[in-house]
Amino acid sequence: MTAKPRLILHIGTHKTATSTLQALMAKERTKLLMAGVCYPITEHPDYIDQHKHTAFAEALFHDDDSFRKEWARVRTEFDASGAHTLVLSAEGLSGPSKSRDAGIGRLYSAAKDFDILSVCLLRRQDSFVESLWNQRCKSGRTNKHITDFVKLPGVQRHMAYKDMLDRWATVGRVAAIGFESARE
Repeated sequence: MTAKPRLILHIGTHKTATSTLQALMAKERTKLLMAGVCYPITEHPDYIDQHKHTAFAEALFHDDDSFRKEWARVRTEFDASGAHTLVLSAEGLSGPSKSRDAGIGRLYSAAKDFDILSVCLLRRQDSFVESLWNQRCKSGRTNKHITDFVKLPGVQRHMAYKDMLDRWATVGRVAAIGFESARE
């Protein structure tokens, strides 16, 4: 009996160096492939923010047709690679949204022939909120004081780590790693 190929989902979270990890994996695609790991091209012009490796997450949570198209593209690249492990990374996979459950169901159906591991870096929530608030202030997306910002429903949902991890546990194993210790 042949072992299932492995699918590692790096699901973020926001403000945990996800973009840095993605850039490193993209730069080292050839070395990863030599080790049996396929990090497919997920930055392409079908999506507005193509440099953030969001195509997979955008398609997953958009609709069935978008996901089927993107999954077929990723799966074709993986199958052609000969690798035993597929790695997909998008911090948007950890974000709060009502559409998440439908997307997770799509992924579970499409990837049922994989051994799925979701890897999530978690930042201490006080540190996370401060970093998110600073980012949003700099970009002009908020003018609220941090004590008001932290009370916003969207910010609160971003910090509901248990709910997010429980959702991903429905498709496979979950590894939650503290960002502060991982950074060291």
